Amino acid sequence: MKRFSVCALIVSCLVLLAGPALAGKRVALVIGNSAYEHAGKLDNPAKDASKDATLMADTLRALGFTLVRDAALTDLDKAGLEAAIQDFGNQIAGAEAALFFYAGHAVQLRGSNYLIPINANPAKDADADLQMDDIAFVLHQMEGAGTQLNIVILDACHDNPFAGNGLHTGLSGLAPMKAPERTLISFAAQPGHIARDDQDGGSAYAKALAQTLRRPGLGVFDLVNEVGLAVEHATGDAQLPFVSFSAIDGSFAFAPPATSGDRSNAGEAALGWATAKDTTNIATIEAFIQRYPDTFYADLARARLNELPHPSRKPAQAAIVPQPAPDNGAQPSSVVGSGPRAVLYEEDPSDPKGHQFVGSVIWRTEQVKAAGAEKGELAVHADIEIPERNLKMTLTIRRNTDPALPASHTVDLAVTVPPRFPGGGIDNIPGILMKSNEQAKGTPLAALAVKVTDGVFLIGLSNVDLDRKRNLQTLKDRQWLDVPMVYDNKHRAIMAIEKGPPGDQVFATAFSSWGQAQ
Repeated sequence: MKRFSVCALIVSCLVLLAGPALAGKRVALVIGNSAYEHAGKLDNPAKDASKDATLMADTLRALGFTLVRDAALTDLDKAGLEAAIQDFGNQIAGAEAALFFYAGHAVQLRGSNYLIPINANPAKDADADLQMDDIAFVLHQMEGAGTQLNIVILDACHDNPFAGNGLHTGLSGLAPMKAPERTLISFAAQPGHIARDDQDGGSAYAKALAQTLRRPGLGVFDLVNEVGLAVEHATGDAQLPFVSFSAIDGSFAFAPPATSGDRSNAGEAALGWATAKDTTNIATIEAFIQRYPDTFYADLARARLNELPHPSRKPAQAAIVPQPAPDNGAQPSSVVGSGPRAVLYEEDPSDPKGHQFVGSVIWRTEQVKAAGAEKGELAVHADIEIPERNLKMTLTIRRNTDPALPASHTVDLAVTVPPRFPGGGIDNIPGILMKSNEQAKGTPLAALAVKVTDGVFLIGLSNVDLDRKRNLQTLKDRQWLDVPMVYDNKHRAIMAIEKGPPGDQVFATAFSSWGQAQ
């Protein structure tokens, strides 16, 4: 499933050009101004623009960018700033990508955005053109250079530092900008808004950007969406970046696609964290960090881990299995019946027919209360048991109410097996299929499945309009659910779950409460 959430981005004249970006020259100018002589000095750790610039320079260099003067340029006066921008313009001719990053003070004046050199000291509005540089100067350097993609990033959303010196009409934050052709412009915060500081020093925006740039194969549109989500999380929804772009190749990716063995992609981490973020189980959080160590969501997990008391021993594995009344406020209700069957089909390399084990499923609805919500919402819940294998599975389908999660609905699956289970454990559950009867071939739901930790999986159903409609119709109409599984010993299995009249009633009740009844 693709990333489908949109992070309130301000988009100007969006035009998608077909075809992948060609590999070629990449050039970046990275500037960080902190040591201002007359303006408010950015000298505390949380506003150290030179630190943010160094972080970005190191990140871009690792991604194949050639840096102007081979370094982050810090604390530039007006002459130094203009010379660096001119050098940038001379180097980007014919480049695949040209990127300009600026961290420091800036001010909006008469609808234009001015970068502030460290020696600027304007006493009146007329001094702005003499002592500061309009960002249009950078855009003019990019025009006519024959670059395939131009990127301008301004981490400069601060208060007007000269409000007390005479530049009274200068406004805090930045003015909105319309991006020229083949150009993307991004601010750390929305126009006219002030950026927030990250809790552990540096810019929350620069940190999120540096981490997201490294994600394998992430296209530029998904990139700005991911950065927006990350900044929202880091600032408690207080800051949202601004983006404007026009006629650009959205397939451009900073980092090459991951190899087939890479399991730490952003989409999986986002879905995994959505289900794990409210847990108090230390083992679950530690397992998540181990699986997605280099993602932004791992940082959130580490912060969450630091908030929890650390007992002398880890909780038992069973503690992470959803129960009828979990910590998130769910309350069981309306047990409907236990007539439907569950059938476990296991692969056996020595027996072409494999093995079949029959068990039971109990369907019910339950009220699930999301974190921060005032009241719960109805969810579909099933308890599945295969006595002969001593295997138990719980399945919960709920409507997604988290705008940060790109899914229409989520399916939580938890499987417990005995210590000497022949397959060892459950290594993977790749998705869910729906079928009309036990022997029919299943139709897969459009979804992305992730492993949260041992025995715990989350499946997010696609939020694309056509996918969502087809998924919901299939869930309503088909009578059996197939849950394919891969054991730790790499043998395959399928858990076939019958709805029956109890399941039909539960699904009808839940869909009606979601406003999605037929």
